[in-house]
Amino acid sequence: MAAIPAAGLSSVRNLKKELQKICGVPRFRQKILHEGTALEEDVCLDVSLESVLLVLVTFCAASEAEIKELVYSPCDGSVEEVAKILQRSMDPNATTDDGKTALMQASQDGYTDIAQLLLEARADMDMADHDGVTPLLAVSREGGEDMVRWLLAARADLNKADSNDCTPLVGALQEGRVNIARLLVQAGAGTGPGPQGNELLYSECCEGNLEVVGLLLEARVDPNAATEDGATALVVASGEGHQEIVQMLLTSKADANRFDANGFTALFLAAQSTHSEVVRLLVQAGADPDTEIMGTTALASATVDDSVEVVRCLLHAKVALDQVNEDGQTPLNTACSFGHLEVVRLLVQAVVDRIGLVGLDRVDKCGGYTALHCASIHNFLPVARVLVEAGASKDIEDETGYIPFDYAKDEDMAQLLAAERITVAFYRQSLQGEGMIHVLRASRKCDNAAAASIKSLSSKHAVLAEETQQLATESEALKAEVQQMQAELQAGTSRLQRVEEATRLARGVAEQKRAEAEAALAQAAQRDEALKQELRLQQKVKLQDECRSCEQKKHQLLEEQAHEAAGIAKAQEAAWALERSESALQDAQMRVEKLRSDRDLTLQRSRAAEQQAKEALEARGQRAAELRRSCEALEVEEQSLKQALRDQALHFSECTPPLYAEVEALHEELAAASRSRSASVSSAVRAPVLSTRAAGASLSHRLQSPAV
Repeated sequence: MAAIPAAGLSSVRNLKKELQKICGVPRFRQKILHEGTALEEDVCLDVSLESVLLVLVTFCAASEAEIKELVYSPCDGSVEEVAKILQRSMDPNATTDDGKTALMQASQDGYTDIAQLLLEARADMDMADHDGVTPLLAVSREGGEDMVRWLLAARADLNKADSNDCTPLVGALQEGRVNIARLLVQAGAGTGPGPQGNELLYSECCEGNLEVVGLLLEARVDPNAATEDGATALVVASGEGHQEIVQMLLTSKADANRFDANGFTALFLAAQSTHSEVVRLLVQAGADPDTEIMGTTALASATVDDSVEVVRCLLHAKVALDQVNEDGQTPLNTACSFGHLEVVRLLVQAVVDRIGLVGLDRVDKCGGYTALHCASIHNFLPVARVLVEAGASKDIEDETGYIPFDYAKDEDMAQLLAAERITVAFYRQSLQGEGMIHVLRASRKCDNAAAASIKSLSSKHAVLAEETQQLATESEALKAEVQQMQAELQAGTSRLQRVEEATRLARGVAEQKRAEAEAALAQAAQRDEALKQELRLQQKVKLQDECRSCEQKKHQLLEEQAHEAAGIAKAQEAAWALERSESALQDAQMRVEKLRSDRDLTLQRSRAAEQQAKEALEARGQRAAELRRSCEALEVEEQSLKQALRDQALHFSECTPPLYAEVEALHEELAAASRSRSASVSSAVRAPVLSTRAAGASLSHRLQSPAV
């Protein structure tokens, strides 16, 4: 209790909370006893209270009625009632027959204070019922925004799914809880590994719900994943014409050329549905405009539907102009057959610019008709006029040998399509009365037809001149582009050289930095070693301080024992005085008993404190003894080293004088021998010299011995 702050000792509840921080056991499993009595949580603790008993209680087996009481107690919103039930050592994770817990009920009812109380009791916020539904999933479906915020702050599992692979985010979106879904996405929730997220993305793209689609994409739902039926989000959004959703999907890396289960692409459905802005977005994202689906293309579909803007977008994307449909018709032939004048103008201009006049005279595979044939057969005079003005040939025959003029149904069409020659089929048809223009009418207008033919030839000549001029202009432009590319190549080469130089400099800087780092590491190692030495010294000083503090506490305990002994002596003197007083004998006896009980309590406390102090002293004594033993071992080792040095010095001092005396004697013998035997100097000197050398060798050997 001495380690607990004073604020934590104000009440039993605060004390339990402080103990929960220390031992990790919830306060509902703690019982505080004082003198054998359990203290209630509202009881204020006395400052003079020195010790209490902490009892940790295990969970008790609860009946079905008790479990229901705990689970459904949050329905009333009473925190005190739930706390009383938890005080009975009830498991906060106890479940009913259907797997519901008290935290689930509190979450569904929106009682955050009760949920906080259950969480304090260590209730599992991610525990699911028999259907796998967690509190967060249930609240996300029901729309409890405040409770969702509380569960997210309490770090509930964001992506735990039920038995149907439904996560909290999926549940919120299925029920239309957009605000809750936004909270979950901001917290990092996802739709899980199941198909739920893909199904949601598909349905929301189909309905055009931009906000929900944005949330799903932010939740990392794959925009290219297909539903169980094989449908994709981009295809359905493009077919429905939801431009902003298509833009959002393309920004999220949706594949613009992906097929759905029916074999359609997003561009084909957008063109078929005449959504020009969606077509423009898809083309800019790299959608292939020439993909053939069921024998037709996006351009052919837009041509049939007379979608001028879609055709313009596709032409801007350089769509193939000579690709035929399942009937063998080019887009231009199809447009002429349906009489879509604006589409025909766009296609004619594109064909002339990209293919040339020969592109206007392409024949289809069913009948060999040209675009002009189609316009004449269906009697679309404005379309035929556009083709003729662009330079379409009037003389090409179909598989039956008819030219466009042969199919003319009125005088204006016949005058427009009158060629330089009149076919045999035309005469035969006129003579038989089958044609709408008989021979007489044709002969009357022969001069007009000739004039028209001359005018047509002049226009063709002008077109050829314009094409020649255009080719010259394009040649100049190509030359300029080649020069520009050469300049860019030179600039790129210079940039590459600069990059190589910068790379070389960067490598030099990197090597320098590496050397500096190695030097810094060496300095750090030196500092580390110095810190270790300093730490050892600090530990030694700390142990010495602890020993001194233990000695001081021992002296204090001895003084306290002396004071207690003096108190006992005074109590005995008082008892004797009371015994001598006969008038207050009974009162004195009662006081003596009280003093004795106080003395015993004091003795017990002092003995307990003395025992604790002794244990502390013993522990510190053991540590001090270990230090003393280590110091004594070091001293013994030092003494042994000193003694060995003394022995070696003494041995050296004892061996040195005899050696010097022996050398002096040898010198004297040598001198005497030289004086007595001067005749045989060489022979007389050789023996002392040899003996001197032997003695010197012996002396050298003895001096080099380890003992010396």
